Order: sequence, then C-alpha cells, then structure tokens
Amino acid sequence: MGWKTPKNEEVNGYKIVEVDGPIFKVFEGDRQLGDDSAYSGEAAAHANSLPRQGPRHPYGGRSDIPGKLEHPVVHVAYSDPKAYADWAGMELPSEAEWGLAARGGLEDAEFAWGDELNPEGKLMANTWQGTFPTISTKAAGADRTSPVGSFPANGYGIHDMIDNVWEWTSDYWSTRHPEPAAKSCCIPKNPRRGDREASFDPREPEIRIPRRVLNGGSHLCAPNYWRLPSSA
Repeated sequence: MGWKTPKNEEVNGYKIVEVDGPIFKVFEGDRQLGDDSAYSGEAAAHANSLPRQGPRHPYGGRSDIPGKLEHPVVHVAYSDPKAYADWAGMELPSEAEWGLAARGGLEDAEFAWGDELNPEGKLMANTWQGTFPTISTKAAGADRTSPVGSFPANGYGIHDMIDNVWEWTSDYWSTRHPEPAAKSCCIPKNPRRGDREASFDPREPEIRIPRRVLNGGSHLCAPNYWRLPSSA
C-alpha cells in the first residue's frame, strides 16, 4: 500500500504539506527543507532521512532529555504550549502582555535588564558569544540552551524572558496594521490577538499556515546580528 498524506501530515517530527499540483513540501516550522516533491512517498522519505526532531530529541538524531529537565522545551509548535496552558487553566500571553512581563518594571531601558548589555562584565542572558554565525567563544558543551534560572531574574522575578529560546505569544503575526494610522505615533486600534487571515504568508498563498508572534530571541542571537530589545 502506498504512503498517503492529507493536507498536513507529520513524519519524523517534520510537517509535510500538500499543495495544488499535487506538490508536497517538507517543513520545519515555517521553513521549507529541501525541494518540492511530486509524490507523497518521496516527501516522507525525505522527512525520514532528516535528523529526528521534537521535545524528546532536542538536538535531533538520538539526543534525549535526561540531564536536560531544567532546560526549556524546544521544537514545539504553537499548539503544544497552548495545550499546556489550557491544561493548567491559564493562557499564553499576548504580544503586549509578553512585552510588559519582559521589561520587569523598567521603562525606556536599552535592554530588559538596563542600559548595558553586560553590566560590569556580567552576562545577563544566554546569547551567542563571539561573531555570529562563524565563531563561538562559549565553553565546550555550553553552545545551546541553558538551564532555566542560570541568569538573573528580572524585576518581576521572571527568568529567561530574553534569549535562551524563542517564546510563543497568542497574537497572530502580520506585516502591518489592518488600517492606516491617523498619526505616526498612534496605532488605529488595540491590536490584541491580531488577524488570523492577515497572518498567512502572502508569498506562499497555497500554504494556509497561520503565523503567530514569537518574542525573546534565543541562544543563537548575537549583538552583531540581533538586537536584544526591552520588549522584542
């Protein structure tokens, strides 16, 4: 029996999307991996040839989570933290709520912890050290995620709001406000949650995957490549 796929299918931790043609694409998040395939089985074989990904295999392949239980969870889709929040009787923050929490009570600071990236030489977050992406000056074995709580909490007592791993918010992503602002200082209306239809990637209209706002940066963010903002 041949391998069959619906419009979306997960194989080896990767998403296979069928579009008109039919054409099959393999995705990791919103990033396509490899070329288009004319057959579903070909796309599945490609997905199975890639390193296995997922929360229980944080580095792909045969990596596992023993010894990493204090690290943040990685390789999760929006539905994963959403399901956890629902189970806990809570909800994921909006982009504005996340920004307020990330600042920890600071206003008009260059970074979430103050105006210096490394005050008195002290590292405040798990960022890339060195010149991204070619040179890392971190100690061997320290070039990925770090245990939560390895760096100082912000003014609200929250750890790792900046870097280590990107964090999901509940707002839909869009490139602009749905309506033009009357003044440059002012948005036309409260943007809370955003517009699902506006979140689809206009460059690939055949792939109907709504996009959400990610904030905070990750351990791959570097001063020479990414800015580490107070609200992301």
